[in-house]
Amino acid sequence: MRKLGVLFIVSFVFISVVRCSKYSVVTEVHESWKISQLKSVGIVLRISTRSKLTLEELSENVSNWLSGYKPIKNIYIVPGSDEKRNYFNGYNERFYQVAEKKDFLKYKSIGIISNYLRINSTDLKALISENNLDGLIVYEIYSVFSSGMQFLDFDSVAVVTDKNLNILYLDHQSDGFETDETDSERIKEELLNNICERFLEKLIEMDFVEELDI
Repeated sequence: MRKLGVLFIVSFVFISVVRCSKYSVVTEVHESWKISQLKSVGIVLRISTRSKLTLEELSENVSNWLSGYKPIKNIYIVPGSDEKRNYFNGYNERFYQVAEKKDFLKYKSIGIISNYLRINSTDLKALISENNLDGLIVYEIYSVFSSGMQFLDFDSVAVVTDKNLNILYLDHQSDGFETDETDSERIKEELLNNICERFLEKLIEMDFVEELDI
């Protein structure tokens, strides 16, 4: 009986690890108490100007995923697009910064994020004020996919700020996946779902949303 109990625990731990290991999210900053004080947040999406995914596609997919969960906090997806707020051009504008050995450069990333928040402060603070928000979640994504080579990759960074644009949370992730699909639209949809699933997992972890009782 004891052996069965140990086996059950080991199996449960293994299943939990497998379930949590799909996305390699690493948290760098997490001021949990301050995050818990946020009652209403806006989501700002940020993508490459060369992305095969459009901001509209990503925004719609995030909205669809959010609709399947019960909100604990008021969540507002910022509509429309702005060149400085929603897009980055080259690598040096990205929040996701790594060294040659792929080590994440935390302080360089924070510097770029801080510069982004400073440049867009008028726009972002107006959004916060007009929509009565306590803070923002900026979710940056860089993605690639190929129907010929049957793969999809994406890197992402999630940042949570308070209403004064102070950084309360920062994480990063980078994962690649093989796919059995050969149709580019189906691979794009799979990529969109992975991007949103990674994001929703983090929102659940931070008590922004929870699963519906169905």
